[in-house]
Amino acid sequence: CYNAGLRENIFKILCKFIRHGNPDLMEDAKTCMQMFIQDHHDQKLAHDGLRGFLNSILRVHTTLTPPLLQRLTCMISLFPASFNEKFCNQLLNPITNHLSSLLNTQNRGHQVELEKTILIINMFHYLPAANFKHFETIVNAVLQLDRLFSGELDKNLYDAVTKFALNFPDGTMKMFLDCLPSNPDCFKLFSFLITQKDTQA
Repeated sequence: CYNAGLRENIFKILCKFIRHGNPDLMEDAKTCMQMFIQDHHDQKLAHDGLRGFLNSILRVHTTLTPPLLQRLTCMISLFPASFNEKFCNQLLNPITNHLSSLLNTQNRGHQVELEKTILIINMFHYLPAANFKHFETIVNAVLQLDRLFSGELDKNLYDAVTKFALNFPDGTMKMFLDCLPSNPDCFKLFSFLITQKDTQA
């Protein structure tokens, strides 16, 4: 068992390589971190290590590039309990910003914005602090995107919503059953959800 100083240094080194631009190094570091935190669970160490990382990437939405979001997803999957409801609210901001940009410009070439939106939505299913209101906001955004893109959205977007929906199975079904009679636009997403293997368990 390592002493506190060594644990802190090991944690910092692993965080450094999770933030590395090389995807292979990031995955190797994630695997090492998973093993490390199993043997040396230290909530304070995790909180302190994450704070600087989060402050550096959430300050300005334009800095949220796809590679950076992938690294953030990695950290969220490793330390899901370290992220609170306020953080979940912050994650919604870039989604609504990207949606507003797409709706205002009617520009169908914003593939980077769509990719970032998918990556952000995919984070929510990891987060215990994420609640049903967050899910409703995301579904409304996806339905607006679906209308904009005439039902030709990337399947990965629906996959990300499905993962989050599994956290609220009864609430999700009730929401769709309530809205379908007056809003047939949501049927495509509804049909996707109920035909996925994971949602049929």
